[in-house]
Amino acid sequence: MANVIFRYSVTPSYGCCGDSDGGFALTLTDGGDVEYMEYKFCKITESCRHFDLSPNAAAEIGSIISENNARLDDIPHKLENGSFDGDIFDISFGSRKYRGLNISMTDLARLKKRRPSYYEANKNAIENVNFIAELTGRILGIIINEIPEL
Repeated sequence: MANVIFRYSVTPSYGCCGDSDGGFALTLTDGGDVEYMEYKFCKITESCRHFDLSPNAAAEIGSIISENNARLDDIPHKLENGSFDGDIFDISFGSRKYRGLNISMTDLARLKKRRPSYYEANKNAIENVNFIAELTGRILGIIINEIPEL
């Protein structure tokens, strides 16, 4: 059985079972298989498509993750960014799994200027979220470049 080297899932945090927008999940295995699933709310599978990633792209993604293993090991699995509602992000890099709400980049310089006390109190957590968001973006960029229909 193939091992998961990257998984990216986004699901809404609220809704009614069967609602049409239940999110999606993209999974890449070490064999280069990309599975893209769309859900109705409550993880009811709406569609499932499979794609093949080139060996070079799969190797590049594996290298990116390996190069960042030490930093990934230092990040808590529960990502905190001050959100209490919105979309739930589940992101895996190999066996390392992270979960948080509304994971996206924050402009630290702007935040420091506008809300200095909040910045100081949450700097490490925000840096962790930014790192996960940036790494995820790099990997998704490679996958989407290879499989533009995603």
